[in-house]
Amino acid sequence: MKQGRWEDHCIWHENDDVDEFCRDYFASNDRRMALFTAAGFDPRSGQVPNLLAKHVGNRETTIAFFIREERTDTDKELRAQAEKNLSELLVGRNLSS
Repeated sequence: MKQGRWEDHCIWHENDDVDEFCRDYFASNDRRMALFTAAGFDPRSGQVPNLLAKHVGNRETTIAFFIREERTDTDKELRAQAEKNLSELLVGRNLSS
């Protein structure tokens, strides 16, 4: 199978190596980060933001965008789960939805 073009330009880690990379890479205060991520009903949507928050903290050089799709016909349970997930992402970070 042909190797994708992205593989030459991306960093790839799995399992415990992800946490180690984030700890080492974001230890420097001169790192800047922009995170664009979903804030939906899927409980996995908070895994990456929480991992990064653990290592980056509340730096002024960090910005996060939580993208949420709104539909008028969304199941009430799914909407409630999405609200809960977003609230958990924002807790302790001096942010609001």
